[in-house]
Amino acid sequence: MSGTLAVLIQLLIAALAMAVLVFKRHLEEPKRPWKIWAFDASKQGIAAGLSHWLNLAVSLVLNSELAKKGLGAAGAKSVTAPGSHPSGDPCVWYLITYTLDSTVGVAYVYVLLRLLESAARLYGVEELRRTGDYGNPPQSRIWAAQLGAWLWIVMLDKLVLAAIFLIFASPLGALGAWLASPMAGNPKVELVLVMMGIPLVCNAFVFWVQDGWLKSASQPGAGRAGGKPSETTSLL
Repeated sequence: MSGTLAVLIQLLIAALAMAVLVFKRHLEEPKRPWKIWAFDASKQGIAAGLSHWLNLAVSLVLNSELAKKGLGAAGAKSVTAPGSHPSGDPCVWYLITYTLDSTVGVAYVYVLLRLLESAARLYGVEELRRTGDYGNPPQSRIWAAQLGAWLWIVMLDKLVLAAIFLIFASPLGALGAWLASPMAGNPKVELVLVMMGIPLVCNAFVFWVQDGWLKSASQPGAGRAGGKPSETTSLL
């Protein structure tokens, strides 16, 4: 796959993921003001870009580490057979990272977000104590603080998942090879599904779920009056 095509595919995935958030807003009653929605959605969009490159890095590192140990994509001593996946197939690990990131990772970042809000309330960090509350009127400074915190959560999530991959490389590699086995002998199909189809479905699911966490549970447009948090129900 050429570099230009890969970039176009990733841009398409990003555009469709954002379209999911637009549709979700359309279903809301009452609807968030566009500025607040943009603040909420941009946190996910920027984090998704970071997550994509971290996923690639994790898959390449895992591929390299397994190759050093003489392990193939299935986490076992590599034996290449006709129609089988080559040793250390990066697509297999990319598939695994996306699958776990959309399941275990989603639950993990939820816990981290709640812990962050609790710590912010405990230590009086006004910008972070209520995710999705940007002040009244909404302030870019508060959005930037929440974005930075969310990016740290995403990076911590990747580090934990990478550790899980390294510890459980053999069973996870076998699972990934099994999931990718129907595409054996069709590298173009594998590439399109792994780099576009699966990320598209996973991103749509993750964006929809996480939007419910990253927006304020208060009425649209409600926020901090005079720089202090509104006394409304907590995020979750």
